[in-house]
Amino acid sequence: MERDGMTTRRGRRLIAVAAGVITVAAVVAAFGAEYLELPWLRPIAEIVILAELVGLVVLERRQIFEPVHDAIHDLQGRFGAIEHLRDELAAAGTAHAYSNRIAAYQASVSALREALTREPGTPQILRNGNFSGTLRPIPGIDAASEDERWLRDYIMAVFAFLDTSSNRAINPWVHLWTVRILFVIADAVSFDAIRGVVSLMAGGQPSNVVVKLLLRSAPEPALSPTIVGDQAALVGFVDYLSPAPHWQILFRGNQYVPLFARWFDEFWHRSDTYTIYSHGEINEREFERARAKLDALHRVELI
Repeated sequence: MERDGMTTRRGRRLIAVAAGVITVAAVVAAFGAEYLELPWLRPIAEIVILAELVGLVVLERRQIFEPVHDAIHDLQGRFGAIEHLRDELAAAGTAHAYSNRIAAYQASVSALREALTREPGTPQILRNGNFSGTLRPIPGIDAASEDERWLRDYIMAVFAFLDTSSNRAINPWVHLWTVRILFVIADAVSFDAIRGVVSLMAGGQPSNVVVKLLLRSAPEPALSPTIVGDQAALVGFVDYLSPAPHWQILFRGNQYVPLFARWFDEFWHRSDTYTIYSHGEINEREFERARAKLDALHRVELI
């Protein structure tokens, strides 16, 4: 190795000396052509200098171009390391807390819209739940308060996943999503609110959504898997005083989604649920059965 290095350095010195001699001789010949009255000598000298430059580039191409190649290779390695770090961070997951209702709604809307911007590749399930027993009616387009406007935006963001002709025109991947909506209902006002939600949703006759109800005799504070998507999950706390979430935590990471999906599915597969919407139709019979059961629960409470 050391002998090869010395040989390389000696060769480079010889090339440098020869190039210097040729350059000096060509320059002298170019300027001397005028004094010697030999006009043909100057073009020859210029050709010699040009040929020398080409020869130097050919001989020293490794020295000239290899550092650039090595730098590019090094940059590619750094980009690979950054991508690996990004994948590790995604696998490790992150959590962000939102401590008020407006921020909670904003986080929900942002997570939902972000999910629709990605091509799923494979069929996905969007899970949407509220386990507190209370539900708010959908605010109108002319909602006065900021809280109501964000609630409407949140509901519309969920509706964007429904496989309707209007949504397919906007998002070509909506047909790859199945939507599961589960509400725990504990009073007549919330029951009427869910009826309004389902009636509005049924207008487009989406076939990729199923809505279920669970009944409770009274509202109670509860943690709910508000949104469980393909790469993120939102968990919110709702008490019986207000159906809006007081705070939410947004979990991002592949290890979080299966955890909260199992939690949601434990309620989803219970035998005492009422499937009030499926296959593009409202199930009126299930609505009537659910309302009768809710009234019966309240009568028992009064006794």
